[in-house]
Amino acid sequence: MNIDCRVIGDLLPLYADESCSDASRALVDDHLKTCPRCRETLARMKSEQFLPAAQVIDPPAVADYAQKVKHRRQKRGTLLTVGVIVLIVLLSLTVAAWINLVRAQHPYIPVVEESVCNLAAGEVQTSADSCDGRRLFTNSTRIAVTFRADTPQNGTITLWNITDVTKPYPAMFYEVDGCTARCEFTNLSSAERYFVLCDGLSGDVTLSDGRPTDLWESFLDLLHTLFPR
Repeated sequence: MNIDCRVIGDLLPLYADESCSDASRALVDDHLKTCPRCRETLARMKSEQFLPAAQVIDPPAVADYAQKVKHRRQKRGTLLTVGVIVLIVLLSLTVAAWINLVRAQHPYIPVVEESVCNLAAGEVQTSADSCDGRRLFTNSTRIAVTFRADTPQNGTITLWNITDVTKPYPAMFYEVDGCTARCEFTNLSSAERYFVLCDGLSGDVTLSDGRPTDLWESFLDLLHTLFPR
């Protein structure tokens, strides 16, 4: 039976969907055997059936995604800025600590009274029993005391202000409990004179002006200067 291609063309969508009647299917089958153009049309219909449907992007979803990207970029930029600031601060403190260390290693040594022990010129080795006989001068605002003993000790290290020898008074003290101890008396003045009294202690004592001896100590010293307790 010779059926017009236009009639078959009307049936092809139903044929492709397998929703036509058996009689119509038989007619289409017979026609397709002898009509390459209709076979091509059918093949194209079937291929189009399996194409994915175009995805419609929801505008609010696009805006939400853009906002998330913007927030992520802002957060990354903030972290980068904070990191750069922290790096600059650390580098600045390191340079300042190095300069502080150089100055500490080459201190200004003023001339003081003959009877006064000038800690700016270097540390003093003495004993707990005799260190109270030394009048001390410091121009670093500190006096550091290091105590060492062979056996555990329990006593007190006291810094006395003896600028007025007629009216000496205890300025600060530090309690010792053990074989070793190190303390720093701070906020001192180069115009004042001091001595250290070790009460109840027996051992070796080192007196110094507490200047830093390495970069780490210089760094801590700088922090103490910037943020005094």
